[in-house]
Amino acid sequence: MRKVYMLGLILLISLVPGAMAYLPFGPVQQQQPSPFSYPSPFVYQHAYVTQIYNGMVMPGTLPPALFLLSGDEVYVAVSSSVPVNIYTMGPGDYSNYMLGSGFSYYPELSARGVTSWGYVVQVRNPAEWYVVVDSPYLGEAPILTILRGSEYSDSQHLAGYKQAVNWQGSQMDRFGEWYAHTFDPGSFSYG
Repeated sequence: MRKVYMLGLILLISLVPGAMAYLPFGPVQQQQPSPFSYPSPFVYQHAYVTQIYNGMVMPGTLPPALFLLSGDEVYVAVSSSVPVNIYTMGPGDYSNYMLGSGFSYYPELSARGVTSWGYVVQVRNPAEWYVVVDSPYLGEAPILTILRGSEYSDSQHLAGYKQAVNWQGSQMDRFGEWYAHTFDPGSFSYG
């Protein structure tokens, strides 16, 4: 009968707000599955696997540009002995970051204060990305690995990227032409 009273007392205490209903078994650890498992499946599903970067990121090291085409898969892994910030961003935000002004990044492809982290993602549209590893500790050199799995060779990537940039440029030129022929600066005043 005494065991039943003890069990009832424990259950009653666990219902009191602020009281823990259970204690964790051992230390709580954040588990981050590595995006790399050798032999990795992306090796077999893509015609080309390109190592974009693999090595230490020294302070002042500029990240390589990632030119991506539709269907490409990107594999990023960072390992560090101290917490670092990882930002994946586009070219405009990367320019702002380098100038020290405000920048934005892809939150689902970025992390702050991690020592071991990574992701695998497949892109839908052609893009240019930069993976920045920002370490607040001078002298610390995190290890960064970036791989790209693709159906396109590197020369096809550059050709596809140039084509996308030219298309965007032509869209801007068309808008500029429309704007010049449609907009009459004398039609309104700044008053």
